[in-house]
Amino acid sequence: MRKFSTAASLAAVLALAAPAGAETPRDALVIAWNLDNIYTFDPAQIGETTTDEMMNNVCDPLILTSYESSKDLIPGIAESWTISEDGKQWTFKIRKGLKHFPSGNPVTAKDAEWSLRRVVTLNLNSANIITKWGINKDNVEQSIQAKDDDTLVVNFDKGYPQSLIGPVVFASRASFVLDSV
Repeated sequence: MRKFSTAASLAAVLALAAPAGAETPRDALVIAWNLDNIYTFDPAQIGETTTDEMMNNVCDPLILTSYESSKDLIPGIAESWTISEDGKQWTFKIRKGLKHFPSGNPVTAKDAEWSLRRVVTLNLNSANIITKWGINKDNVEQSIQAKDDDTLVVNFDKGYPQSLIGPVVFASRASFVLDSV
C-alpha cells in the first residue's frame, strides 16, 4: 500500500480545482445572463423580456430610440426614413455597407421586407406588434415591399402617429432585419 504525502494530495486537488486557462476567442460573443426563462432566440417568437433584451444586443431593427430621449428616433439599419403626409406610408433607405453576421452577406431592403413579412406570416408572439396596425397575412405582400436593394416601403391601413409606429413597430424586435438567404 502506498502512502501519499499531504502536500502531494493537496497539490493534486488544487490542480484539479484551478480554473481552465483557455481564452475566449476574439470572434466569440459571450453573454452572461440567466437563461432559465428563454425558449427561443427567434425574433418572430420572442415573448419574454430577457430574450428581448439579449436580442437587442445581437440584432438591429430598422430604427432605434435615442438613449438621450426615448421619444426621439435615430437611424438603425435604415439610415433615413420619410413618412407620407397622411401617415400611412413609411419609406426607409437602408444603410449601405452593412453586413449580416455571421454570413457576411450585405444587408438589403429585401432582407427587411422578408423579415417583417415573416413576423406577420408566422403569427407568433411578435406578430401583434405589426398586425394591430392593419397589416395581416392577407395584405402583407402589398403592405411591405422592397422597391430595390436600398428602399423599403411599408403601408398601413390608416395614418398613425410617428410617436406610436416608430418605437412600437420599427424600433422593436418585430423589425429586426435577418439574413433572408
